[in-house]
Amino acid sequence: MARPPKTRRLWIREEDDELKHFKTEYPNLPWGEIKKLANLQDRDEKSCSHRWNNYLRPDINKGEFSPQEDELIIHLKSLGVSWAFMPKQRLLEGRSANAIKNRWYNHLKKSTATVSDPRRPLPYHVQQPLMNDQTTNIKARASFLFTDDDIEASFTEDDIQAYVSFLLSPTDDD
Repeated sequence: MARPPKTRRLWIREEDDELKHFKTEYPNLPWGEIKKLANLQDRDEKSCSHRWNNYLRPDINKGEFSPQEDELIIHLKSLGVSWAFMPKQRLLEGRSANAIKNRWYNHLKKSTATVSDPRRPLPYHVQQPLMNDQTTNIKARASFLFTDDDIEASFTEDDIQAYVSFLLSPTDDD
């Protein structure tokens, strides 16, 4: 028999304050224990963890994304890097995986699509890219690094770090 659906409600300031207090006071305590100490009976461990990691953590950067961060997200996404790995990059430190994923789906995905993208119902004879020249320039600079076969392979953290360093290095054009 299926479980009855849980009712969702917004977090209130008092719950946030309690969660912040107990997580900073006891950082190594499991979420179930923090939930009990903070008296959050109607919240489960997963929602407490999600709230902390995406909204309440003190080192979360909630500011605007820079153009460099956007470029890095686009290139890491093109390599198939997971959302969870992206915040570990030097330029994306302080960003939550959820914020990066939201940035991709709400802003960057549309700007990196091409007219010839098969998901778009447009004529195939038009092959005009819809991205800015700076992104195209970086892709051209990096084209000799990775072939289509490489992109399908899995990359190590060192491979990705080297690629990111290359992308951010100045060129003769700059």
